[in-house]
Amino acid sequence: QAPLFPARSPAPGTCDSCRASRRDRPPTAMSGTREENLKMAEFADASARYDDMVTYMGRVVHMTKSGSGMSPDERDSLIVAFKNSVSTRRKAIAVIDKMTEALPPELLPEIKAYRAKIVGELNQICEEIVSLLEGYLLPIATGEEEKVIYLKTQGDFYRYMAPYAAPGGKGPQEAAKAYNDAMELAASTLPPENSTRLGAALNQSVCLHEVLGQTEQAIACAKGILTSLEGVTFDTEDKLQETEQFKSLVQDNLALWTQPGAGADGTTVEDF
Repeated sequence: QAPLFPARSPAPGTCDSCRASRRDRPPTAMSGTREENLKMAEFADASARYDDMVTYMGRVVHMTKSGSGMSPDERDSLIVAFKNSVSTRRKAIAVIDKMTEALPPELLPEIKAYRAKIVGELNQICEEIVSLLEGYLLPIATGEEEKVIYLKTQGDFYRYMAPYAAPGGKGPQEAAKAYNDAMELAASTLPPENSTRLGAALNQSVCLHEVLGQTEQAIACAKGILTSLEGVTFDTEDKLQETEQFKSLVQDNLALWTQPGAGADGTTVEDF
């Protein structure tokens, strides 16, 4: 019987060992200056080549010095690179899971192996950015909002790993701790209407519902977001509209979570 997925020769520099060797290089062996890698990340983003963008932004992090940190635009690029790279794997796994329902049993072993390969790639990407956050960016972060962003991002990527973790494996509890740390810091340093604080609170509520199965706590968290915004005045009409749109997203999640028999998939917005 012919294999379901015939072997193909990888393009130059794209095999697993090549990718691993590139990512394992110490900072001193990285090609190009910090500015050159930022520019290449910009090109990779425009070309939707997010795995390449991950490589370039990883180099940028290694070249970032204490005292200067990353600019807001650089932080955004880092998060965009890793989230999009992970997103393609999450979508692929969802497609495979859906298609598997209609496959004959004899094909399942090969499909399961293929799925495991994609899950392994997803975990590797998540672990890479968590390592960058813990080992480089959090220790040199100076602003409180910057620290909240990094803690929230840490929670996000642990949350992406959680659905595929073995019992007791890495993901669920680490995500919960990162979100708790982010919200503890945000609550004491950032105003309720701050977009970073709101995003961390929303993603924490999603983690409680989808990952930990603690729907009552998720509902309480979401309601707390809405309560914290009561009576808040806004300097601009744009900020008011932005916050109203955010509140609408939270209310949509609440409407689903409070339905009888709401399951883990009952979420309108799972990321912010």
